[in-house]
Amino acid sequence: MANFYAQYPASASGANPSVGRDGQTAPLYATEIGGVDGSGNLIPVAVDSAGVVQVNITGTVPTPLPVTDAAAEASLASLDSKTVHVDTGNVTVVASALPTGAATAANQTSQITQETAIAASVASLDSKTVHVDTGNVTVAASALPSGASTAANQTNVQSAPGSSAAVAVTVQGSASGVALPVALSSVPLPTGAATAANQTNGSQKTQIVDGSGNVIASTSNALNVDVVNFPATQPVSGTVTVVQPTGTNLHAVIDSSALPTGAATSANQATEIASLSSIDGKLADNYGVATGALRTAAQVGNASGAADFGAGNSSAQTLRTVIASNQTAIPTTSSSAGKAVNTAPVYTVYSSTPVTTSAYTQLVASTSAAVTHLSIFDSSGQGMILATGAAASEVVQLYIQPGGGEYDLAIPSGTRIAIKALTATASNGYQLLNMLT
Repeated sequence: MANFYAQYPASASGANPSVGRDGQTAPLYATEIGGVDGSGNLIPVAVDSAGVVQVNITGTVPTPLPVTDAAAEASLASLDSKTVHVDTGNVTVVASALPTGAATAANQTSQITQETAIAASVASLDSKTVHVDTGNVTVAASALPSGASTAANQTNVQSAPGSSAAVAVTVQGSASGVALPVALSSVPLPTGAATAANQTNGSQKTQIVDGSGNVIASTSNALNVDVVNFPATQPVSGTVTVVQPTGTNLHAVIDSSALPTGAATSANQATEIASLSSIDGKLADNYGVATGALRTAAQVGNASGAADFGAGNSSAQTLRTVIASNQTAIPTTSSSAGKAVNTAPVYTVYSSTPVTTSAYTQLVASTSAAVTHLSIFDSSGQGMILATGAAASEVVQLYIQPGGGEYDLAIPSGTRIAIKALTATASNGYQLLNMLT
């Protein structure tokens, strides 16, 4: 492969500054190395960003890649010389670290020393122990424990009733023990005791004394009993028979009795009487003079008298109907219909002023007087909607059928009137609107 050398950088001058002598300081410039490929083209040697030369290997690379390394071979040979080859049947451990907590030879030696001392102590105890036959034990002498009974005290027990002894043995019973049977064949009575003879000869007497020990006297052989606290109600045991006296005028006196459930009480009766009195005070026939008075139909009226329900002209007593101020006006038929309002009739030509279904078209900005009747002629062939009210706040009043008609409708003075097509845009014909009162 032919080599070439190029000066780098290109601004360098003189002899090749990228060539230096062996053992001398490296030159400040470098020489780019390359070669000629199979096509005769000059190709530089490629390196990566770290400056490592990139090699493109052609052909098949054996796997694994055979490598010969003298240093590695020497290391392996050294390791092999230090390895003891043994038969897998028997394993000889030359040196091994004990696991945590394993027994050591030092501790075993200490254990053997302690076991030897224990054996010596047992042998010493055995030599000091007297071995006896367990069949018979003879006690030649033994000290009594504190409080034990002695032979001297045992002789003090009386051998027969009545005989004395210098020191008697005290016998105490136990609350949880068994009672001892005692046979009393003959026991003398104490002084003043009652005898069987006196109890049966009728000569015994009984005296009753009070709490202070004073004898309670008797009169005529009868015992006087003074009951200090005798309850008013006494329980009765057994059957009580009541015999009703005969006669036609029997009276029963009941001092106290519980009322049955739901019975009227005097307190409720008093409340009822007060309510009736209040109602009675409100039933008046003064035609409204008393405030809050209740009245019948015949007593409706005012302070001047009864209301006037009859036919004829109205008076101060005639009943009147008042319509709330926020209620929609009630349509009425005027007896004077046919008189034109001061506002001139409205004439609308649809070809010049089309009326659509989406927006209202104003007919009258403000009526000059109250209107009670509308006379409408419409030749557009469409149904129309008539509404009143300010723009964008119109309120529908009636639907005008194709051709128009006569309509009774109360419209106050100063009202805006507008129309809007109902079925389709009215663009042909015309409309005549007459407002009458």
